Amino acid sequence: MMRKLIENLINSGLTENEIVSRLKDIGVQTTQPTINRIKTGSIAKVSYDVGTAIVALHAKVCRKGKAA
Repeated sequence: MMRKLIENLINSGLTENEIVSRLKDIGVQTTQPTINRIKTGSIAKVSYDVGTAIVALHAKVCRKGKAA
């Protein structure tokens, strides 16, 4: 699920670094390599904080149909 959400965010126009930046804006610390590992499936499970932040970002960005 997280892998698909990251792919959707990237397809909406965000880069991996922009995803990290947006997550940091809401107080969740992660790195670009972590986002890449989620995207490629190297990480199957993510922490609750990172997971809920990705879900929230996905809802915000993909609901609008473009990067916010």
